[in-house]
Amino acid sequence: MTDKPHHPHDKFVKAIFPLLFPAQIEDTQRAVRLKEELFIDIFYKSLTNPNPINPRQEQLLGMLGRMMKIHPTIIVEHYSRYLKPEHIDSCIFRKQVYWYGENDTRTERSGDLRLDKNTANLPTPLSPDMPFTWILTSQCGNNLLHRTRAEPDPIFGKHVYRLDPQTGIGIVVLEKLAYSEDTMLLKLLSNNPDTVLKAYRDIDRLSPDLPLANDIISACNEYCIHIQGLTTTASLDLQEINTMSILQREPAYQKRVKELQAEGEARGEARGKLETAKKLLSAKFGQVSPEIEARLVSMTADELDDLLIRSLEWSTSKSLLEI
Repeated sequence: MTDKPHHPHDKFVKAIFPLLFPAQIEDTQRAVRLKEELFIDIFYKSLTNPNPINPRQEQLLGMLGRMMKIHPTIIVEHYSRYLKPEHIDSCIFRKQVYWYGENDTRTERSGDLRLDKNTANLPTPLSPDMPFTWILTSQCGNNLLHRTRAEPDPIFGKHVYRLDPQTGIGIVVLEKLAYSEDTMLLKLLSNNPDTVLKAYRDIDRLSPDLPLANDIISACNEYCIHIQGLTTTASLDLQEINTMSILQREPAYQKRVKELQAEGEARGEARGKLETAKKLLSAKFGQVSPEIEARLVSMTADELDDLLIRSLEWSTSKSLLEI
């Protein structure tokens, strides 16, 4: 059995969750052992004594925040394209492998877990300790929902579904959710350029006064920079390319790119001055010691400028102690 492919948009979702739930997210790629490694996308565990949440931050988390509170342990699996039957099978399988691996003493003795797919899919009543899985998918066909006997979720409304209670799995069809302040974050995690752009702009309006919103915008910008830097678009679908091109025109994105360019230029300037300082000191006093080199590396470009000027007046190696 092969694990699911990782599209660039899936990596973006994995970057967002630790920002939203920094204390609760234990992993964004938790390995479960079988004859080959499989990975759970996001592993969330509730805090025993959580700190109070800023009401505005809780409002920004919206429906996603409430979804993460329905069970003490949550697995989130994200699919950036259409959900398929084998995806659901894979989610059940990974969760069951994780569960048996955590609770079967044979695993501790042998260091290996030997299950096949049929064994892992045996109906098991959902234990309070077994994680609940949310599948976040951009699209899901009605035929699949019917085949899996998915029922509308009584808590979260349209386009959120629960499978058989024994599976402990829910499905959220991101692109079909109605856009609102409550679903804004979930819509950001979809792969639809128009709704991603709307969510991006709405969150950006909150960013000056809400650190979490600023972190989310930064993550969006880093995602677009990552996409832009790929050497080939062969692994991208049309929506990912469209999302990238739309966000690149946003002022917040352009500002971040300019900041990164300025940081890169500053680092390049500092590296050049560092090499000049090392060469000058070596020429005057011989090989520079590792301790002195470490102190040079820690200096800013301005500090290196000052050092270069002062070093012109030094006549003995004892002057290096002034660094």
